[in-house]
Amino acid sequence: MKNKRALIPIIIGAFLFIIYAASKTKKIVNAVFKDQKDYIKKMLPLALAVERATGIPHLFLLAQSAFETGWGKSSLVPEAFNFGGIKAKPGQDYVTKYTWEHVSDPNKYPTRDKSKDKVLPEGKTAIYLPQNFAKFPDLQTGFDQYKNTLLKPRYSGAFQYKNDPYKFAAEIRAAGYATDVNYTAKLAKMIDAVKKYI
Repeated sequence: MKNKRALIPIIIGAFLFIIYAASKTKKIVNAVFKDQKDYIKKMLPLALAVERATGIPHLFLLAQSAFETGWGKSSLVPEAFNFGGIKAKPGQDYVTKYTWEHVSDPNKYPTRDKSKDKVLPEGKTAIYLPQNFAKFPDLQTGFDQYKNTLLKPRYSGAFQYKNDPYKFAAEIRAAGYATDVNYTAKLAKMIDAVKKYI
């Protein structure tokens, strides 16, 4: 009987801790990012957890998600919790946003804003067009789906560089994550920026 009584404070303590942890998670899930430092502070725990579980470098995760969302300021965050610029699949909830793409034949994209076409020296054209981006119910789900996108077989080559976020970024770009011809260089600069806050 005494042993059972002794367990009561432990059980109550565990219950209170679960409530406390849930409240903290809720604050993160509904976070609004004030600035770059705040973005890193709130997203670092998620990025570290993903790194431990998958090997994806946390510096890469923070840098790419910061780049894709403008440090969490993009409307894709409050409207869709989309941290990787992930396009919607058929039948999936989505939000439509204009975005830049670098393409070989702009005429294949009739919905683009032709007045914004920019010819690039690499033989491609930067076009501005509406795209359907995947919409997720909360931050945790959105970040999980971002992680799952990076775990697709097409990006498997990047995992030989789990200890080098710069090379990891280069491999992700080479595998076709983005059409931007300067994507690798832009992510490298963002990795440098992220490092200042960690």
